[in-house]
Amino acid sequence: MPEHTRKTPISAARNPQFDLLMNRTGVGFYYVNFAGDFEYANDAFAHQMGYGSSEEFMAARPNSMDFYVDPAEREMIRAAADAGEDVTDGLVELKRIDGSTFTARITSERLFNDEEEQVGYSGTIIDISDLSKAQKELTAAEESYYRIFERATEGIYRSSLDGQMIRSNPALYKLNGFDSEEEHLAAVHDIAREWYVDPNRRKEFKDHLFEHGSIQNFESEIICYGTGDQIWISENAYLVRSDNGKPLFYEGTVRDITEQKRAEIEMRTALAHAEKANRIKSDFLAQMSHELRTPLNAIIGFSDLLLTRATLIEPMKIKEYANDINKSGIYLLDLISDLLDLSKIERGGSKLELETISANAIINEAMVVMRALADQRDQSFSFACGSVTFVTADKRSLHQCLLNLMSNAVKFSPDGACIEISAKAKHKGMVRIAVANPGEGMDPDLIARIGEPFVTVGSTRETPKHGSGLGLAITKGLVEAMNGRFAIESKRGQGTTASILLPAAS
Repeated sequence: MPEHTRKTPISAARNPQFDLLMNRTGVGFYYVNFAGDFEYANDAFAHQMGYGSSEEFMAARPNSMDFYVDPAEREMIRAAADAGEDVTDGLVELKRIDGSTFTARITSERLFNDEEEQVGYSGTIIDISDLSKAQKELTAAEESYYRIFERATEGIYRSSLDGQMIRSNPALYKLNGFDSEEEHLAAVHDIAREWYVDPNRRKEFKDHLFEHGSIQNFESEIICYGTGDQIWISENAYLVRSDNGKPLFYEGTVRDITEQKRAEIEMRTALAHAEKANRIKSDFLAQMSHELRTPLNAIIGFSDLLLTRATLIEPMKIKEYANDINKSGIYLLDLISDLLDLSKIERGGSKLELETISANAIINEAMVVMRALADQRDQSFSFACGSVTFVTADKRSLHQCLLNLMSNAVKFSPDGACIEISAKAKHKGMVRIAVANPGEGMDPDLIARIGEPFVTVGSTRETPKHGSGLGLAITKGLVEAMNGRFAIESKRGQGTTASILLPAAS
């Protein structure tokens, strides 16, 4: 007999005092012979097997094999005992006499008589069904939580009060640019300083949680740890406290709302553009009405005088009235032509032929056309050009743009002024053609609106001055159609420079 095997005399189990002690314990106790027939069982064992008492149990003389759901389990326990092993914590499924089953923790050892001859096996049994059920439920709950934690599409986290990341699920550590939770946790030292674009946002988050215990849809811009990308998130979180109310940590979820925020920004931008377009349209219609009424009133008024009082009007006056009618008609024709040109540009209907042309040549041609107008006010042009003055543009459109700019320069310059024109190569493959006048200049708010129809120097939305302003709107549209840019630089009292930037010819 191995030294570690405990000797249990069979006579001990038949002692009346032993029977009394065994029947008072809540642990089932038994012993069986080699055939598996029960030689002894206490009340607790009998009750576990569905009998009223140990006497009733022993009268039935059941075999131990009858109580195993899986008979192989009994053979394994018996083989372990025969090998001299201590079976102290075996888990088996047993069945009662009524067929119901339960989980039991069983011990078993060999049983010897006084002559140290093995006569069977003794052991104990404890019903652990409730404990087993609770453990299974706990395991199932843990597995369910783990599946949710691992498979959730939203980031789930737990963080300490001082900004350390304690747990993060795959959705969260991948959002931050990491391949594992371990990498993520190792990288995070201070969420407020490292994660939030605005560190004060973390303070607002914590203050709200301490005051209310939870927070919903808390939006912030963050920096992804692993990539450095800035994205927008929405957080739902709550403050976890101990039983005595002491704050322990934060738990919550994180959702990437970058696309949603971009859509909101685009929507606000589109709304602003729509409102601006609506304002421009309203301004356009109001100014259009004004621009058309003025010459039409002159035409109607003077023609009415000629029709009703022609015989009473002196010949010189008739000529004067006819001249006014003619000027008003020409103005209307020019206005309508400009409107048609502007409409065509905005629709993309202008057919441009982009080619390599000399900026010098086009500037000189425009100056020849405008010289007569400048001479009327004793004005002059000066032209300075750099070495690279060939541009890619539409010849007719560039000529029209220069005429518009030179006309404005003459109009807004004082008598005797010199209008400076230049053409110079700029960086990034562009050529800058500038027309500068020493006139009254413009305020910044007006500069921002130059290029809108009916907006001119000295104008307001209600009352335009010095022409319709369509020339600059047409110029801006044509320049942009030629892949260029149009710009105005001006300061009140320091004159104005209008610039056209066009691609240099390659």
